[in-house]
Amino acid sequence: MEDSIGNKLQSIRKQKGLSIQELARRSKIAPSFISQVERGINSISVASLKRILDAMKTSLSEFFKEDAGTAPKIFYKKEEMRNIGTRNGLELFELAPDYPDRKLQVLREVYAPGSDTGPETYCHDAEESSMCVEGSVEMIVGEETFVLREGDGVYFNSNTPHRVRNPFEKRAVVISVNTPPSF
Repeated sequence: MEDSIGNKLQSIRKQKGLSIQELARRSKIAPSFISQVERGINSISVASLKRILDAMKTSLSEFFKEDAGTAPKIFYKKEEMRNIGTRNGLELFELAPDYPDRKLQVLREVYAPGSDTGPETYCHDAEESSMCVEGSVEMIVGEETFVLREGDGVYFNSNTPHRVRNPFEKRAVVISVNTPPSF
């Protein structure tokens, strides 16, 4: 997976006519790190991937999109949700990624014990709502830290720096909705 992410990043960067140095300047991520990711030598957090893609004006959804060529589905089984990434023990699954002109994005986020969205907070242009449906997670939004337990939720402007982590001993599952789709 790391290798395919690196290859895809490199392909998009070249299509956009960007050097590694220019992409590093725009994303504020070290050029050596970008090079290592592109070569499959280093893994990348969701937050860092988002920063690089934002610098290339590409969403995470576009990045992980596969050509479907069929009419949009209405009903989805758990195993039909698209895995859009596994990083730091966090697995992200997207519902209905190929639905045309969609206005929102639904994610199922599975946090293994000790996992997180990355070492730093991140932002994106959207409104976001999340509900913990299993276990507990720690959510940092701006300067505040919350522990979401089963049934607890949050709603905020995603331009506010945020991060989610599971410092607990049990896995956690969070359902998140973004509008407009931004991953």
